[in-house]
Amino acid sequence: PREAFCMHFDADVLYIILTYTNQKLEIFRHSCADAFIRNSKDFSKEEILAVIGVLLNCGVNQQNKDCS
Repeated sequence: PREAFCMHFDADVLYIILTYTNQKLEIFRHSCADAFIRNSKDFSKEEILAVIGVLLNCGVNQQNKDCS
């Protein structure tokens, strides 16, 4: 499974996802009054990989709202 994942999500793709995610988070931090959001840290590569893994796992196991 990891080899198949790495075929589609190489280091360059993960860097792009991480960069744009953190840029969007920075914009959100400045527009939000909530202290929790304003003090949040940037996402790490490991956190992005974990989220993508969970989303793929849900898709593989058909654990989304469209499937019955």
